[in-house]
Amino acid sequence: MSGGSVQVIRLAGELDATRREEIARALTLDLGRGGVLVDLSGAEYADSTVIAELVRLRRDADHVGRSVALLTGSPRIARILAYAGLGEAFRIFEDRGTALTALTTGTV
Repeated sequence: MSGGSVQVIRLAGELDATRREEIARALTLDLGRGGVLVDLSGAEYADSTVIAELVRLRRDADHVGRSVALLTGSPRIARILAYAGLGEAFRIFEDRGTALTALTTGTV
């Protein structure tokens, strides 16, 4: 996939079960055709709630042929994603520009 605009979904703060509905609403595909960047650079913590919703988003994106990438902002969030095995399902970036370029050029 190349071309198209990128849908950016930003999640910040403590991402846990107390915010389940908010996280589920945020991690919803728009009607666009381009890639999706989930920006976790403002996240301080993420639990299994976020992991489950990211997996759901991945499934939904696969169903409509959209690429999804994750942007981490801290080693803590990167470690949580790695421990959950999400590196198998997503390209994970530490740099926003690199992630956006990969999504717009179809290298994700």
